[in-house]
Amino acid sequence: MNSIAAIEGYFVETKESLIFDVKGILHPLDRIIAFLRYYLSPNGTRVRNGNKFSKIYRLSDRFEFLRKHYPHYLFEDQYSGRILQGIHHKDIKKIYNPIETAQLLLNKPKLSDLEKESISFIKILSEGVASDSIGISGSLMVGLHTPKSDMDIVVYGTEASYKVHKCLTEIMDERKHAVRPMTIDELQKLHYFRNQQTESAFSSFVQLEKRKHISGLYNNREFFMRFVKTPSEVDETYEDSCYNKVGYAVVKGRIADDSEAIFTPSRYLMEDTKIIEGVQVKEIRQIISFRGRFCEQAKKGETIVASGKIEKVIRKDGSEWYQMVLGERRDDYFMPTQFFKRMLKPVGVI
Repeated sequence: MNSIAAIEGYFVETKESLIFDVKGILHPLDRIIAFLRYYLSPNGTRVRNGNKFSKIYRLSDRFEFLRKHYPHYLFEDQYSGRILQGIHHKDIKKIYNPIETAQLLLNKPKLSDLEKESISFIKILSEGVASDSIGISGSLMVGLHTPKSDMDIVVYGTEASYKVHKCLTEIMDERKHAVRPMTIDELQKLHYFRNQQTESAFSSFVQLEKRKHISGLYNNREFFMRFVKTPSEVDETYEDSCYNKVGYAVVKGRIADDSEAIFTPSRYLMEDTKIIEGVQVKEIRQIISFRGRFCEQAKKGETIVASGKIEKVIRKDGSEWYQMVLGERRDDYFMPTQFFKRMLKPVGVI
């Protein structure tokens, strides 16, 4: 266990008032892997205690900003083989905890509209779930929200995640408690925003999003859910595996297990995989992603087509296998074949 605990959904603020969002569950012993989200800026539109902050959206822009201004928050990771963003424990000024944020708001006497709706939404979702399993992340957690900010809800633990996801699915499908899916117009706006980072055709995007329940609207305010396992549920440490980049490929295969499709990171176990284009390796065991847009992307038994980075996983116990990682490039994609024909740039594999 790391000496400083922070996992997906937490935010970390540095001595320079840079605010990072934490990625993943496992971290090196000396730092927390997290990606820049907000920074002090005289032209910023987010204000906290009289200080203006700007928000960085695109992953490439986050790296470029740090290279130029704060390169010590970039490091070459010997285990993942990547250049990552991370914060040494000595540089941490504050850690923001989603569970603590929710508890503080529950006891706060006067709430803004966003705070009221976030707490109301959590109460709907959390019936039968421990109070320390569901929290509030995002801009509201760090005091940089606006009246139009969305709700960023995080659920911790496998059992709680399945319960909340089931509850959310039922009330969304039945249009209960003012919870509903996005309309076509709302999906078009979301597609435009996401398409700056991950390219896809609108028709495919709509068909996929209609099947999902991790995002929607509550009282006409957008919400995004994240389901995260706890460190105690992950039987390994950060140093137990090394990941060697092999290259890029297009893969066709069948989903053997989608039980971790709702989680961040998401994981899909594969069978009958075939390399269509790119680097040739043995069968791909799994497809993973740390990006929320690839959650609930495919179901067990479906045949999928995916394009991403191929890695060789080398475990400390000597076992080895290959996996595909999605979300590090704009043109990565992953979808059932019935939607693939609507792709913006089909590669002719169907």
